[in-house]
Amino acid sequence: MTNASETRKLIGFDPRSQFEGGKFSPLGQADFLAGGDPKEVLGRMAACYLAFRKPSREGLFEEIVVIAPPRLAWDVSDEEIGDMLKLGVQAIWDGLTPEEVAHLLVNVAIHRCERLQSAEVVAAVQAAGARRICLIPEASKYRDDAQSDRTGVIGFSRTFLSEDTWVPHVVRLATASLAVAKETESVLVFHSTEQLLKKENMERLNAVEQLYPGVLVDSAGKAPKQELLTKLVPRWVTMCVAGRSQEALRELEDADLGEESRREVSLYLAIRMKDRAQVLGQLRSYLDERSELQSDAAVNMGRTAHRFGDAEMARTFLTGAADGASDQMTLVLLLDVATSMSDESLVRAAWERLVALLPNEPFLNENREHRLLLTSEVVGKTEEASPSRVGFGAFESHLADALYQQQEVRYQDVYAHVLANWPQNQRLAALCLAVHASTSRRLEAALNFAVLAFEEEVYEERAAWILLAVLKRMFIQEVQPEEGMDIYKVPLLLISKHLSDHPALGQMRAELIEVLSVEFAGPVGLAVLAAFTLDVIGAGAPMAEPTQVWQRSDDRQLRAFFARALRWMSQQPAIEPGVTELPQGLLNDDANRLLASLQAILQFTARGDDTPDQLDMLEKVAYVMCLLKPYAPGNNVDLSALRLFAAKCWYFGRAQRARDVAEQILTLAGDEPERRRLAWGCYADILHFTGSPLDALIGLACAAMTDAKLSASDLYQEAYVLLRVTRDLHFFSVARKLLPTCRTLFDIEGVGEAGRQRLDGIELSLDVAQASGRGEAELIGLLERTRQHCAEVMAGRDELFSAASHFLQIAGMVERAGGTLPPESAALRAALEERHVGTHLRAVSTAFPTPQEVVDLYNGLENARYSDDVAGDQRAVVVAAHRLLLPRQPEVPPADAAVAVELLSDRALEKSAAQKLVVDWPASFVSQLSGEGLSVVMLATDSAGELVSVISESGKLSLERAERRETSFASRLKTWSADYPYEYGLISREAGNVDFYSSMEKLGLGLPNAARLLVVAQPALQQIPFNLALVEREFAGASIAIGASPSLTWFEEVRKRPRAGTSKRVAWISCAPEVETYRTLEMLYARLSPVFEQHGFETDTSGGIPANIRGADLAVVTAHGQLTSDKRFIHRIADEQEFVESPLTLARSLAGIELVILFVCSGGRVDSHPFANTTVSLPKMLLDRGCRVVVASPWPLDSVVPGNWLERFLEAWDAGDTVLDANFKANRYVSERLGPEAPLCLAMAVYGDVLLRKADDGSQ
Repeated sequence: MTNASETRKLIGFDPRSQFEGGKFSPLGQADFLAGGDPKEVLGRMAACYLAFRKPSREGLFEEIVVIAPPRLAWDVSDEEIGDMLKLGVQAIWDGLTPEEVAHLLVNVAIHRCERLQSAEVVAAVQAAGARRICLIPEASKYRDDAQSDRTGVIGFSRTFLSEDTWVPHVVRLATASLAVAKETESVLVFHSTEQLLKKENMERLNAVEQLYPGVLVDSAGKAPKQELLTKLVPRWVTMCVAGRSQEALRELEDADLGEESRREVSLYLAIRMKDRAQVLGQLRSYLDERSELQSDAAVNMGRTAHRFGDAEMARTFLTGAADGASDQMTLVLLLDVATSMSDESLVRAAWERLVALLPNEPFLNENREHRLLLTSEVVGKTEEASPSRVGFGAFESHLADALYQQQEVRYQDVYAHVLANWPQNQRLAALCLAVHASTSRRLEAALNFAVLAFEEEVYEERAAWILLAVLKRMFIQEVQPEEGMDIYKVPLLLISKHLSDHPALGQMRAELIEVLSVEFAGPVGLAVLAAFTLDVIGAGAPMAEPTQVWQRSDDRQLRAFFARALRWMSQQPAIEPGVTELPQGLLNDDANRLLASLQAILQFTARGDDTPDQLDMLEKVAYVMCLLKPYAPGNNVDLSALRLFAAKCWYFGRAQRARDVAEQILTLAGDEPERRRLAWGCYADILHFTGSPLDALIGLACAAMTDAKLSASDLYQEAYVLLRVTRDLHFFSVARKLLPTCRTLFDIEGVGEAGRQRLDGIELSLDVAQASGRGEAELIGLLERTRQHCAEVMAGRDELFSAASHFLQIAGMVERAGGTLPPESAALRAALEERHVGTHLRAVSTAFPTPQEVVDLYNGLENARYSDDVAGDQRAVVVAAHRLLLPRQPEVPPADAAVAVELLSDRALEKSAAQKLVVDWPASFVSQLSGEGLSVVMLATDSAGELVSVISESGKLSLERAERRETSFASRLKTWSADYPYEYGLISREAGNVDFYSSMEKLGLGLPNAARLLVVAQPALQQIPFNLALVEREFAGASIAIGASPSLTWFEEVRKRPRAGTSKRVAWISCAPEVETYRTLEMLYARLSPVFEQHGFETDTSGGIPANIRGADLAVVTAHGQLTSDKRFIHRIADEQEFVESPLTLARSLAGIELVILFVCSGGRVDSHPFANTTVSLPKMLLDRGCRVVVASPWPLDSVVPGNWLERFLEAWDAGDTVLDANFKANRYVSERLGPEAPLCLAMAVYGDVLLRKADDGSQ
């Protein structure tokens, strides 16, 4: 470079060092600079390039061309651009006169792009001519129409930055522009005011030939925030996700950060932790500064406020944000959140700005279609703001007019009109019609149009959601067409197909599982899913050619690689398969060879002694294999590695970790059909281990629906999982039919001795599962078969757990039947214990486990993230606890029985299973309660089905066993539950209490005669109305204040929980008080409304659950409750008009309300879950969602009860009585007013925190 100063120190950006000597040719190359003042950067870079000379000493470049964005995106005038260049020359060229500066800048052209589209920049470079210095400010704002903004897997450990969106666009822009610059011998200078922090994004830019990217650094020589955003924040996020949020916040507080950075990160972590109070509190601190916020910051804060439920704060942040927004991401976010808020002015501002800058932005079309769908959802008149119609054309306007607020729509006519005028939009029209029909609950039309919309890939996901809504309504309404249940398989088929193609759609999968659950669909859901899955799998599967077998790396290479990989992993903030990228430089051999060696290590480790070190080693090997996967296309052993690791997690009591790994496998599935099928098969396998049959069946169905070819060994594994699932669902005939298929697949590819042993083991498992009715000789024969099989596996190479569990289970059955183990069997059990296998299974398999063994088994379980998973995790504990209650000599001590019943109680509620147990705690706790005036009875059955009661009165414990009858108590309970308690509500007053006495006498449940009694019972016994138990030949509830709690653990926890501190009371009864002909709900309203008014209730009679019911501390719900068609399981909540909803929906609406009173037929009914040790009931759903106590009737409630009961209950409640005592007084009042008939005076029962009192000052 000549004639330019190299000695004078410059303040700010100084590019001179990179031009030192001027001995390189800049022709056909480009710079990309991120950060700094664009005027300073571009002006000085231009001045440096002006210094280049031809051999003739003339300037190398003919002209400076400034290719500027639209004024909306870069509000810099032509005059200011000229000043920018003058200042740049004056800074770089020392001592020039104004005339000399003007001479240097005599050839300057300014091209103003009309849109922020990359193609305009490339065209401007082409049009500029040869030997030009092209300056391109705000390069990161341009978008290439061919470049998708979709990102790969982000995961929880990676920080997503705006640069992840714009760098791919800049790469394409630079590549296309450089192709022109090389031809024209020009030089390009791209500048971005956006930060560039990530190493991987810098590498993407460096990969563009002749592009030289740079990041302007601060005075310390570091890119601003790079350490913070690329290392520290991912570490803190990972800690928060792992439950170590307080530790993360302490590190943040101690970090060497500026106050503003600390503030930003603190808000980000609060968002990731979903801490609503913390997020909104921090956002409020920005409100006073909103005038100083950049548009992107204001939009992000407004979006966050909206997401966390503060619409007014969101509107404050967002108002005016469009005026200063010029980048695509900010405007897209603004348009999206404005649409969600139904704010016409915000939508219009964002839409018009985005159209002006990026008319081809794909989100514009997506948003227009989304608003059309929102418009289609509005059925009937509403006071809510209508979705904006900005940007609607003739098609959208016609469809919106035809559907918005319309109720009686002739769908076929509307669709025919669209076909005639806009055939290209027929699938979108079908989707809109499906949305409207679904909202209108015209299920057949919704189903048909959703199926049509599903045929176009872009609408497939939304159509799948509609089909899921249709399936949900079908189950609620128990649709049973004449042609059978196959109608349910239509939506199930398409939903499963979509999930099969998109394994990472966790929310859709979770909602499908909920719709099919017993709580939602009753017993029909599982039956429909099982039939569907068997149909799909029964269609057969294509078989692939045998997979390539890779040679292993030699031991030296493997050891060196593994050590380096582990060392590198230990230095990372988090390791997340599919997200964390292993440096290629760490590989010292072909990735496939390394994977083959690691797979061998994994299998060898899995066969070793079951110790925590084994699990740690399995995790390390599996995760290294996942990191190697990107370097081995087509190799899918990483999924099998994770599956094996997850199975071992389950074995070690870490079922939640196993479920997390299963989810992780689905995120790694990718787009290849074969890999997706393998991922779904792994998911099904793991979820079967963790006791989730619905998840396992969905996984198997989705695997089959990929239609991918698999090798015989992989198909064998899939069939093996299906066989186990059908076995555990007691579909024994189906399971046995699958055995020949497995053996055929085994013969095709010869999956090894381990495969044959597994087949023998699964056949044995079918015999073990059906062993309970066998005689002594048959048991001894089965014992010998299981012993031989276990010894064979133990001597071989396969995983031992299944074989050991079958052997030990039968060994325990022999001992409990009074037999003695043969010497060979006794020796094998001892050998298993030496290998730590028998130790894990001892509590489950031994004839009489000790209390400490059972408690240790429970305490060794990892806490489940969701209460729905608890019962599945505790299956082994339940088996052992039942055995702990078996009679023996000497008799089981009451304290031991108490801990057994506590472990058998319903622990599948939020926080119930989070605490570790101490053997003597249940006995100590009930003694304390009874010493304070609340007697306790704990009820459960032993392994023989006989009733055991642990009674605590006046601080003393005793154990009682029900008298033996011809049939066991469990058998009598099964007979009783076929009719009751539902039939109790149908007995007329004239019939008296004869049937009540008779049925309860046959059942044979006795309770202690105490003044106040808390019942804690295993789920199967909670279906009994304890008010009806006979005490001295009279109903217990007539003289005893009785209430039930799910478990002692839950009861203690809820008693410690802070009170809500509100005094809001809400009553909801969906009725029409103004109608002339009163129906049941109108009559109840007439009777209850004076009581509501007297006691300060807000009363709502609308046809939907009122939104203002949240935040109440007392709620009264009056509605019809309906059971499933087989008169089990609370299934529907309805009024006498159009309202029909699931109990789950009601429970979610009432979440957090302390006291809930249900005047709902069978609203207090409790059913035992058919596949798990938990209950299915509306009270359980409410307690699981933060309610403290529920009062309801377990049978159909007579309409004369609520008016009489409620007035006396509220009097006692307001006077300070506990809910237990207030209910007892109210029931007695009903008896005095209406008579002693049990359906009336013993209907209302208490479930939950029976000692809850009205909170006047926030205390208990």
